[in-house]
Amino acid sequence: MMWPFLAVMDVLFTVLAMLLAPVIALFVRRDGYLPRWLWWFQTPDSRMDGCNGDAGFCASHTASWWTYVLWQWRNPAAGFSFWLGQTFDRPTLRHWGNLQARRVPTYIPGAYLTLVTDQKGRCAFEFSATWPSLFGRCINIRVGWKLGNLLRDPTERIPICHRFSPLMQRGKTENQPPAKAGFFTSQDR
Repeated sequence: MMWPFLAVMDVLFTVLAMLLAPVIALFVRRDGYLPRWLWWFQTPDSRMDGCNGDAGFCASHTASWWTYVLWQWRNPAAGFSFWLGQTFDRPTLRHWGNLQARRVPTYIPGAYLTLVTDQKGRCAFEFSATWPSLFGRCINIRVGWKLGNLLRDPTERIPICHRFSPLMQRGKTENQPPAKAGFFTSQDR
């Protein structure tokens, strides 16, 4: 399996993107996208202000250099991760664990593993977990490929992913209000 090699490449490029985010933000065009030669840093399905990719981020930020920096820190080198991704021909998905586990809008702790294979012998995995952490936050782990995207469109190119966040914002539980907005938002709920 190529995943360890691809994951190392993706992590290195992610670190580069986070370090270069203030410089990358200088090249965002008026339409909100980066020029083609910087496309590895561009989020493939959204402008650099988050508008048409994340309604919450868009609503709490105005298009500016700082917003572009924050978006790159939130989605570092998303174009590169997409490029490292793969497509599947009639994929078959298998799941283990709590598929209801999620951070938002309602926090449900748990973990799951998804494996996918296809007609051409390609395979991929996704491990996702969310558990309670400090300060009303949660630990969030996601490694492998974003296989949940296959449920939306089985022909879509699936990017590689890796995330470990020990203090990720989480939604409300049944008897608890949602956590306050994080460091990178200007909205206070």
